[in-house]
Amino acid sequence: MASANGDRDGLRKGARAGAVAWVLGVAVAFVLWWLFASGGGPIRFLASAIVFYYAFHLWPAVPLLTAGNAIFAVFAPISMLLLFWAGFRTAIGADAPTGADGFRRGASVVAGYLPMAVLSLPAFALSVGTSPLADLFSTAAIVGITGVAFPLVFGGLGGWLAGR
Repeated sequence: MASANGDRDGLRKGARAGAVAWVLGVAVAFVLWWLFASGGGPIRFLASAIVFYYAFHLWPAVPLLTAGNAIFAVFAPISMLLLFWAGFRTAIGADAPTGADGFRRGASVVAGYLPMAVLSLPAFALSVGTSPLADLFSTAAIVGITGVAFPLVFGGLGGWLAGR
């Protein structure tokens, strides 16, 4: 029974760390977007910053290295580092005894990051005139890469390092 409570507590810590990583990432994207963009109201501006943040996740899948969009690839490590940090902190807090256990604990950040990614999907509809959410494949790709793949990989790697 103690193991089940420990797993639940670890999942809660991972969810909290994942949500914090998402909020910090959007805050950084908001500041960067503010520095590089102009115009629009505050709500539209925040929605654009969220889209900008997701571009950090999607840069390997979408050819963004055109002359005007090279900035996305330069700032892409932001989301990776935030998730790595969140996974590391989660595994440290759970006293992960091995690298494998640390990876599992660190990957639990997906429990907080995924809901934030799903809740922020309407930002795409607000920021982009014709919403890419109309296409089920695009929506699944956005959620899959930003809400599942990145937190599992980079949160897990951070946890793995903490467990070693």
